[in-house]
Amino acid sequence: IEPCRAFLQVIQQSIETGDVDVFGLINAASQFTAAGQGDLAVDLYKLWLTANPDNPVRYAVAFNCGSHLLSNGDLEGAKEFLGSAVAANPDFFPARLNLANAHERLGASDLAQAEWQQVIALAEPVVVEAEKSADAD
Repeated sequence: IEPCRAFLQVIQQSIETGDVDVFGLINAASQFTAAGQGDLAVDLYKLWLTANPDNPVRYAVAFNCGSHLLSNGDLEGAKEFLGSAVAANPDFFPARLNLANAHERLGASDLAQAEWQQVIALAEPVVVEAEKSADAD
């Protein structure tokens, strides 16, 4: 665990100086998760989100953080981060799917259903286009 904490400190310093891009962040978080230190991965995502308030891909980082929290049973935390991912990019349906899952597990089936309906609405044009393309072949 000490090597992980030392690595977190190095990454934290790099985040604070703007030297960690999203790919480096996800790579570092994946290393923490693989080492059984998922809580440090969440801490890393939170640090990056705090240090990058205007980054256009914040929604992806919030999604990763929320998804990690969801898989570890922190439903309220997952709802918060997945909700911010959806707010930042309403067309990013993976965040909507996971947010629906969080709502369902929290017993808010009406909110879950609303998210699933949004996913269907987002997917419908893609499905229609795929069907047209298949028919043309």
